[in-house]
Amino acid sequence: MRRIYIIEIAPRWHSEVAEGLPAGRSCFYVGETGKAVPLRFQDHLTGKTLGSRGTNSSGAVFRRMRRLRGGAMLERGADATLRFDLMDGLETAADRDRAETVEAQTIDRLRADGHCVYPKGPGAIPFESFRRPD
Repeated sequence: MRRIYIIEIAPRWHSEVAEGLPAGRSCFYVGETGKAVPLRFQDHLTGKTLGSRGTNSSGAVFRRMRRLRGGAMLERGADATLRFDLMDGLETAADRDRAETVEAQTIDRLRADGHCVYPKGPGAIPFESFRRPD
């Protein structure tokens, strides 16, 4: 089973990772995993995981944030927060293809509300859409 998860990136990072984000909007990372969601979140904070292809799979935005912290681990709450409230009701997918579809739909829903959402690729609404005026 695969799960969709949503991480909110703390406002202190918005100028670095979501330049031009309007006031009142948030910056999120949406992913899918076969792991327990809290364990996957820890992977993003520490950067100490390897994906199935043997590459760091913590997400480029989190690698950038850690690099800006001099390589230090990100702090739960101060840098990023797992948003269980936004994950409520999200489908648990039986396979990766379905999980990636739900992930893209979740990204589009958040972008349609004017938020910045990583990763940049998935979804039909462009990543840069948060920079458009209301």
